[in-house]
Amino acid sequence: MTDLARELETTCIKLENAIVETIMKGVPPPNAPSTIKRKRSSHTLIDKGNLVGSITHKIIIHGNELQGEVGIFDPEIAYIGFVHEFGRGRNPERSFMRSTFDDKGDQLMDELEQKIGDQIARWEILR
Repeated sequence: MTDLARELETTCIKLENAIVETIMKGVPPPNAPSTIKRKRSSHTLIDKGNLVGSITHKIIIHGNELQGEVGIFDPEIAYIGFVHEFGRGRNPERSFMRSTFDDKGDQLMDELEQKIGDQIARWEILR
């Protein structure tokens, strides 16, 4: 893996961890009393831990192109995440991915841009 791919992976891991942290803190609105009774917990977005445990990342390298993705890649669990993220029927919207990206995305992208700039500067010195 190239230095740039490692930097991109580090950024993806930071975003992945931030999304997990958002879920662990609890995402409003609170669960309905019937949901709390069924789950035996008032913690939103966590029942068996499948959703939070499925948040991951992948790095895709196509020739000279790098792509980093953070999300839920299991289709069944991704659907559950979608329903929570955007709300549907009796399930209210509980944004955990968009809200985290809105909160942390600019900072993470700025850090990545700085690291890429540092890499380019090192390459220029070596030339």
